Amino acid sequence: MTGIESLADRLAVGEVVARLAAAQDACDWAGLRLLLADHVSLDLSRHLGVPAGEISAEDFVERARGVATGFTATHHLTANLVVDLDADAERASCQAHVLAYHHLRDAPDPHDAVCVMRGSWDLRLHRTGTRWLVEQLTVTRTAPLEGNTDLYTRTATAGRHS
Repeated sequence: MTGIESLADRLAVGEVVARLAAAQDACDWAGLRLLLADHVSLDLSRHLGVPAGEISAEDFVERARGVATGFTATHHLTANLVVDLDADAERASCQAHVLAYHHLRDAPDPHDAVCVMRGSWDLRLHRTGTRWLVEQLTVTRTAPLEGNTDLYTRTATAGRHS
């Protein structure tokens, strides 16, 4: 693999991470599905305390939809991406810092309308043709939730069961 091919792959993986955040914020469920392998290993144990497991891409999308529809708006900001390509360039890993803002306009108290999560996404991706697909996502919270933690926990838990 040439330096240019490696750079192109790193950019493509970074684009998947950006689109993963943007699709959730835009409620673009078809776009989110296009980023996922048919089955995704999802680990939220270091974020929500739930066991890790493998789910279908469709279930992943439905869970994301269930969480997002509980909020008026969300904004997932990813930064400091570190991308590593496997030697065969068919798999990659990426770690991204994440700042996730969640807002509920109709909260009884405006001070209780926001919950912010700071953490990281650790992803494994594999190449399918010219596309990179997410096959594993681990979400780790690196600081306490800020704002109305009940708001986020209640909505996230509802999304897990939808």
